[in-house]
Amino acid sequence: MEPIISIIMPIFNRANLIDETLDSIKNQTYTLWECIIIDDGSTDNTVEILKKYQEEDNRFKFFVRPNNITKGPGSCRNFAFEKALGSYIQFFDSDDIMHQDHLNLKINSIK
Repeated sequence: MEPIISIIMPIFNRANLIDETLDSIKNQTYTLWECIIIDDGSTDNTVEILKKYQEEDNRFKFFVRPNNITKGPGSCRNFAFEKALGSYIQFFDSDDIMHQDHLNLKINSIK
């Protein structure tokens, strides 16, 4: 059985470019992934965009950083790590684009 890869992404006010980032993940040739996105208190419409992706594809898992956790990308990554179900972790930034074969090449290298 192929392993699940957990993609962990903190996010803050990225409404202007998050579609391109999430589409690059959605279009991966390796399809056994989950993308755990932790919003760090966005004040633009990032949250609405993330909810749309989560509704369209259940591999996207969106959470808001709880108030009792310190603000910042490191804290968001740690919070997401606790929620990860995958055998492997891929940290990813909200302004990056993932090549369509990225996860497939990584998993094949590991094998």
